[in-house]
Amino acid sequence: MVVATAFTLGPTIASGILAIGPWSWLFAINIPFGVVATLIGLKTLPRTPRATLGFDFREQ
Repeated sequence: MVVATAFTLGPTIASGILAIGPWSWLFAINIPFGVVATLIGLKTLPRTPRATLGFDFREQ
């Protein structure tokens, strides 16, 4: 349901933003949503230990 709603409303909202502002506003409008999502994630997601192993680079 969320995907269907975003798929149908996304182009309409983007058209509305472009009708009143430049194209760069399409990117700037997402900054507050990203900040809120990051804060919610930091508060609600569990802390997990980081992996101690490094990347496994292939020797050439």
